Amino acid sequence: SDAKIDSAPTFDSAKFDTEVVLKSRTVTINNYGPFDYNASAVPELTTGQYTVSEGNGAVSFQYFTDKDGKTATNTTDSSGASQEGGAPKNAGTYYVQATVAGDGDYAEAKSALKEFTINKADYNYSGETTATATVGDPLPLKDTQKKISGVGSEEITGTLAWYTDEALQSETS
Repeated sequence: SDAKIDSAPTFDSAKFDTEVVLKSRTVTINNYGPFDYNASAVPELTTGQYTVSEGNGAVSFQYFTDKDGKTATNTTDSSGASQEGGAPKNAGTYYVQATVAGDGDYAEAKSALKEFTINKADYNYSGETTATATVGDPLPLKDTQKKISGVGSEEITGTLAWYTDEALQSETS
């Protein structure tokens, strides 16, 4: 015997759970740094410095001052960052993390933290001087108004002085 259905079955959608499972992917920072201080924030990573395993999601970067990624760089710390989590510019050890945004196919992915260093700048002493020191002879008088430079427009002008102790407490005259 043939059974006939006179109308299409109806379903109550509230009784069915749907789950969308996004594919997973990874992002890895391959190499970054070290850098020498140059009075500018470190450059953003380029595609050759990180790898995304699947898909083409937007990649962003966040910078931290600790290896656990709990303290983002900010405008009030010694990093010189221009915003919360922004790229640092001052000498020190930092950590960067890449994040690939999720999309309709892939879940968001975060990289492991990658340590990098901004090295202190090498400053140069310049200026004419006639001061010399000879072992066994008295030290010469102070040299005045010399410049130390080395990075961009930064300069330090001051007086060169001689000291007799490592703590720089006993200046000679």
